Amino acid sequence: MNDANRSFVSQSRSTAGGTASAGAGSSDASAGIVCEPAAEGVVVARLWGELDLATVPSVRGVLEDVVPRLAPRRLVIDLSGVTLMSSRAIELLVSAHRWARVAGFHVVLVGASHRSVARPLRATGVLKLFETRRDIPHAVQPGLEVSEVVPVPRNGLRQGAGGVR
Repeated sequence: MNDANRSFVSQSRSTAGGTASAGAGSSDASAGIVCEPAAEGVVVARLWGELDLATVPSVRGVLEDVVPRLAPRRLVIDLSGVTLMSSRAIELLVSAHRWARVAGFHVVLVGASHRSVARPLRATGVLKLFETRRDIPHAVQPGLEVSEVVPVPRNGLRQGAGGVR
């Protein structure tokens, strides 16, 4: 199977000695990442769990290993499953933004309106660096208007046409 059609999975859990990698079927992982091609030139990286000092190095390792091999024009980072975003996770996103600028691809965040993600990104000003979309299909589809980007209101709740959701 070639890299263009393959998913890459990494899960990690905190241990007394640091970070341990666990298989895709592990139920005790506290954070993880799956990277997979979603469309031509688009890679989706789905992150979940607690992104902290113990787990961010594994997530970073997968991104640094997989993204260059898949050579996307757009990297969609799905933060919908993230329950804790530490300063290390914010540093990871800033690094991804810098890396994308140098390598010539674009980073889009999904799930940035979730409270556990929105608060630290807004408080640090990092959210302003990224285009955000409400879901993966809107992030993958290149023709959607910028007006369809979901804003992150100050209270951390998503607002839609029918009010707060």
